[in-house]
Amino acid sequence: MTENECFEDLFVYIDVKPRLSVAQVAVHGQNISQKSSGSEISVFQDGLSISKGGKTVTELSVKDFSMLPLTCSGLQFTSSQELQWRVQINKFKEQKLSDIEYIDPSAVDAAPQQTDLFLFQQSLFQAKCQNCGAQVISRNTPFSRVLPLPSDDWTEIMENVYCCKHPTKNSSASECCNSSTENSHNSILPKRDECFVGDQYFSLCFDDVVEYEGLKIDGDCVICSRCRHILGKMQQYANGDSTFQIRHHSIRITHSMTPQIEKALSSKDFSSEVYISRLLVSQVKIHNNRRFIIECKINGKFKPYILLWFIDKDAHVCSKRISTSMKQIDLIPEPVIKILYNSASKNTRLCELWMKDSTVHCIDLPHSLCLLLMCLLIDSTKILPPSLRFLNDFHVGHLRR
Repeated sequence: MTENECFEDLFVYIDVKPRLSVAQVAVHGQNISQKSSGSEISVFQDGLSISKGGKTVTELSVKDFSMLPLTCSGLQFTSSQELQWRVQINKFKEQKLSDIEYIDPSAVDAAPQQTDLFLFQQSLFQAKCQNCGAQVISRNTPFSRVLPLPSDDWTEIMENVYCCKHPTKNSSASECCNSSTENSHNSILPKRDECFVGDQYFSLCFDDVVEYEGLKIDGDCVICSRCRHILGKMQQYANGDSTFQIRHHSIRITHSMTPQIEKALSSKDFSSEVYISRLLVSQVKIHNNRRFIIECKINGKFKPYILLWFIDKDAHVCSKRISTSMKQIDLIPEPVIKILYNSASKNTRLCELWMKDSTVHCIDLPHSLCLLLMCLLIDSTKILPPSLRFLNDFHVGHLRR
């Protein structure tokens, strides 16, 4: 495979598809041309090598999977100065969720528990705003109960599965059919001094939230009283009860922890990007749909902000910019979700069609998260090879998961 004489500012991109056992490789450079000679890109089982005049200049080692060099196919030069080909892979090793979800039993003098639950069970629970560092939650006494939620989207799943409550000995079938599913939520609502912990948020009761000086209630949102950064939202039910969901990525737990607990916690990613990607993936599972309209509230009204179309929620990509000064490079596949996206304001006609389509679902997010989501998608598009940045009038982007 020939390449130009200069390796400065080459960009290597590998899109790994484990289910198909295929990887798409793209090498992008400003001076790559089909007529160039004297330089070679070689494919090996454990990676790639770039050579010049018979001498290896740069070696790129792939991690977590191996390639089958004899299966290379589809070699082509694109008009955007890219060299692309496909190759089959085997022995793909994906990190298991169980490897990072639980802490070492020797880290605490108790039975094995999830890291989150252990942190919330401490006698002095303190948390600061991730945005400005202000103290938002400070407890001098432990929660009376700390329990795990079944899943972050358990309420939506239940509403899609059950149309009414199951009959009991003391109720008739007609009474059950007239009962709202909201009533079945009561058994899993936190009471005073209780905390229910999910993968992406934890729930507190109304009476607890109003006592924290660092938290402020603004409509249906919970915000930091200093910088007004949105920390969570209020969940209201038909019977008048309400709870507050504080997102993990919006706070930073600050009370003392053992080195083992800090190490276990550091392996969990509570970034805004991962929060958004997991939220979107959960909506795909709930609605069994891949098209969504992201809405945000502006001047009291929800308005379409982004049009999303999922391509692959189980993708893995490697990307690296290299130069002649880099002799040995490791390419580690990162789990991402691949998305087609467009601005709703710049595609009003398509947005109107989607709004009328019953198979397209709307997701309400705070304006700050909508803006962050758009910025993340644009940044991810910029690092893609030029020929892979667009598909059917949509931009192609990805989010870490």
